[in-house]
Amino acid sequence: MNEKSYTELTKLSAMKKHKANETYVKELYIDMLLVEIQWNLEKASLMTQIDHAIDERNEAEFIRLSKQYTKLCKRFDN
Repeated sequence: MNEKSYTELTKLSAMKKHKANETYVKELYIDMLLVEIQWNLEKASLMTQIDHAIDERNEAEFIRLSKQYTKLCKRFDN
């Protein structure tokens, strides 16, 4: 018979819960990292475009891009 004691079963259950929590934290960290990468890429792109609009003295494009930047900041809570 390969029956496990109550203590062994309790330990296994605790280990499974710990493993599930560990996995959740790792997935959360990865998600946060990907969001940060997305934010940085979109921000850099918009800043480059805004700088170009300023250099070209294109006020309409500057205003449009500035509004996009504001929306981006709100979307990422920055």
